[in-house]
Amino acid sequence: MTATDLNKEIILQFSGGSAQAFEHIYKRYSKIIYKRLLFLLKDQETADEILQSLFIKIWDMRETIDADKPFSAYILRMADHMAIDVFRKLTRDKKLQKELWDNFMEYSTSPDEDYIYKENLNILEQAIEQMPPQRKLIFRLCKIEGKSYKEVSEELNISYSTISNQLVIAMKFLKKYAIEHENTLKSALILMIFKDF
Repeated sequence: MTATDLNKEIILQFSGGSAQAFEHIYKRYSKIIYKRLLFLLKDQETADEILQSLFIKIWDMRETIDADKPFSAYILRMADHMAIDVFRKLTRDKKLQKELWDNFMEYSTSPDEDYIYKENLNILEQAIEQMPPQRKLIFRLCKIEGKSYKEVSEELNISYSTISNQLVIAMKFLKKYAIEHENTLKSALILMIFKDF
């Protein structure tokens, strides 16, 4: 794919708000970018979400696009940066997990309670780790870091409905995981953690 793949006139029409030009751009680049994201992220759902977010972002920024510069390099670079952002956020999540665990251990009262809570946190962490990266990230930002939908929407450049849908799916999965993989006591404790969600 080269810069000549896209006619300058199409970029100018797109910058002016042409839906037809946008559709042309989407058809030209979406499959290539999706394959690239899937290769980088190894997760279809996250690749889909980033692809959607990318084209929303491109549409929102259409007036700032320079028609004299190679559009293909611009859109591919933007896709790569969005994928890298997902990786960075997941890395930060690991640091957050340690901080939460350290804080939690300060408030536990007995060795038995420590053991039970540690077991339940391990069960919870195992379940969280099985989620797709985007869902895992949304869950951690909203439910562990306590960020609002607005904050998460702005940070990840996704809609409120995407956040809500991902959290609903995450909670169903976590409850099911707790019931299927652990004994009644552990499951009950996990469910108590999420009863207000």
